[in-house]
Amino acid sequence: MVDHGKSQKPTLIHGVLSLTLTSAKNLPPTPAIHGVFQKKTTDPYVRLSAGDTSILASRVVENSRNPRWDQDFRVDVCCAEAELFLKVVDKDMKTGEALAMVRVSCKELAKETMISGWKTLLSDKDKVLDSYIKFTLSYTAAEELPDGLVVPNNYYPVRKLSSLTLYQDAHSAISPNVRGPRNCFEDIYNSILTAKKFVYISGRINPNTMLMKTKKRSLTLGKLLKRRAKAGVNVLVLLWEEESRLQTIPSYQEFVQSTADTKEYFKGSGVRVVLADRTKAKAGFLKQQKAGTCYLHNQRFLVLDIPDTSSSSKKRGLGAYVGGLDLSTGYWDTPEHPLFSTLSGVHSQDFFQPCFKASSDTGPRLPQHSVHCKVEGRAALDVVRNFEERWRKQAPLKKSLLSKVNSSKYALRGGTAKQNKWSVQVFRSVSEDGCNFFKEDNLKSVKGKLVDDGIHRALVHHIRRSYKFLYLETSQFMGRCWRGDTPKDRHLVALEIVSKVCQQIFDGKRYAVYIVLPLHPPGDPASSHVQEMLFWQSQTIDMMYKMIAKAISKKGPAGAKVTDYLNFYSLVSKVSYEAGPSVDVNDKTVPSAAKNRRGMISICGSVMVADDEYILMSSGGVSQGSLSGRRNTELAVGAWQPHHTQENIEDKPHLQGKVHQFRLSLWAEHTGTSNPSFRRPHRIGCVREMNKIANENWKSFISENYSTTSHLIKYPIAIQPSGQVVNREDAKCLPDTKARTLGRRMRFPAEKLTS
Repeated sequence: MVDHGKSQKPTLIHGVLSLTLTSAKNLPPTPAIHGVFQKKTTDPYVRLSAGDTSILASRVVENSRNPRWDQDFRVDVCCAEAELFLKVVDKDMKTGEALAMVRVSCKELAKETMISGWKTLLSDKDKVLDSYIKFTLSYTAAEELPDGLVVPNNYYPVRKLSSLTLYQDAHSAISPNVRGPRNCFEDIYNSILTAKKFVYISGRINPNTMLMKTKKRSLTLGKLLKRRAKAGVNVLVLLWEEESRLQTIPSYQEFVQSTADTKEYFKGSGVRVVLADRTKAKAGFLKQQKAGTCYLHNQRFLVLDIPDTSSSSKKRGLGAYVGGLDLSTGYWDTPEHPLFSTLSGVHSQDFFQPCFKASSDTGPRLPQHSVHCKVEGRAALDVVRNFEERWRKQAPLKKSLLSKVNSSKYALRGGTAKQNKWSVQVFRSVSEDGCNFFKEDNLKSVKGKLVDDGIHRALVHHIRRSYKFLYLETSQFMGRCWRGDTPKDRHLVALEIVSKVCQQIFDGKRYAVYIVLPLHPPGDPASSHVQEMLFWQSQTIDMMYKMIAKAISKKGPAGAKVTDYLNFYSLVSKVSYEAGPSVDVNDKTVPSAAKNRRGMISICGSVMVADDEYILMSSGGVSQGSLSGRRNTELAVGAWQPHHTQENIEDKPHLQGKVHQFRLSLWAEHTGTSNPSFRRPHRIGCVREMNKIANENWKSFISENYSTTSHLIKYPIAIQPSGQVVNREDAKCLPDTKARTLGRRMRFPAEKLTS
């Protein structure tokens, strides 16, 4: 009797699967679709699945029972299954159905590492068919993959001798432990002001935004762009057409500048604005509406010509600002993240609070923490190419407006070698729905559609190669992958992190992970979309802690706890009652947060630091929407200093480059201190010091009489010895709300909107 995996034990497949899909012959006819419509032909494609989760999908071959695909795939995997399934599916069949399939034993694949040739297909009831498929499936374990700092097979290569400037928040003139220019918005203002050739912007902008809030006689962003366009600078703006998405998040509408109004503002000024709607190529009306509502163009960057300081050449250089950048309402902020004190000053005309009904008269505002960078040199040219590819897709009739930007016209060294020994690589999440790719190298195909999921692959690569610690700030954290009941979340980030922790426990080594999240995503925390996101986020955390608890029970040191290895935090602020506007505590129209003088701090985009030698800054968070490449468009930059890596540490006790310094600066902002233990974050003493500060701040945050001394708090959940995540007794609901801290499943909105 054939064993079809029911009695087999799961085998860990952790690494890379490579599939060469050739052809099939004599496929069975397609059965009646939905039990009613009988097709006269078959339009087959192939899906590789682990359990109920699709790992990859081939292109569709129309009208053929003997299709030929001739496609190659390479995909990262991390799953424990008895079998993988290679399913032949008709394009009109329901999810989970298949014309025929091949079962692949994970145990055999891990042992032999390759399965190749013609294989007999089975029906979905395991009946042997007179149908066959030819393929080669190979497996490379994670420990056998290249582990260098360069992410292999990326659309953009690594750019050596680049210049990189790191920024925390929009305005941070003085930051502990980090030297150099720190005012991101002011630097952007001056770069636009001195641009002579072109300025390209992607993302959300508000023409009324003041980038230079601390200096008089400065222009708004809109007036500045108009002035440069009048001076002959080619100013092009790709503006996300977000009205359809905002219909699902009504609390945002009063704070976000209408894209139509923004386009009208620049009409006739020489600033060319294109509204980039998130459409789906070759899709029907309903799928177009779904894409426009659930997905977004979230690439946030500005790239332009800048003075070249690397040589005596008269050529201009290139500079790109990338990260959690948003030149819109409420995003100008400082490391102090004031709630009330600036409401009559710099934020009087820049108030942003989408979480509840409030105004600049009562507060509090929603502070914005973000990380950005400025890249100079060839990596900036990669950002230009990304803009050009997207512009050609979104505005095909206006592609002649693009400037001619190439290496012969611009100096691309990015600064002197002695001053700027950075290696930089640009990553994206984008598909051919929003981009006309100049080449097909290092792209993957999903049902015949070209996709660049470089950000996901960069995260996975650097999580796998890390060996001491990870530090992650992200706007959201969802992704259970093959664990649990969220088959739509296929990205591996959460599972890779917890797999690394467990492996280090098994090897008897110290390893620590610090993850900073907002208390909840922006928006009404009781609303359906925020509650759904909080639910999946808590489920993700629950999965991770349970796996670590099992690892500790098997091989962990005596007395070890899951929080010795993995911790989640949030950022908040609370001030004394005397600080801020006077409010009537009995007035029901005044928000509770204003009465209690407290509020959360939002996080824009994400940043990951691995072992203090590598940093990755992205416009998106950790979710399927931001990482799949098929949903949101995102942009990221990964960077390191070759002379400050583990290979070149020499006799120093730890890395001391700018990545290390920048992390310390972020931690100083969050904790209000520069504790010596922070220099070695993998050690248990550092973990305990961070948790001590965070727990004390939480107690102050929820008390009536105390203000917080810094921003960091523990994410308000409780973890049982088994790793199960449950409610804290003092945080069943989020502070100042009736919204559940752990969230809940909702019938609406769709999973793709929230994950």
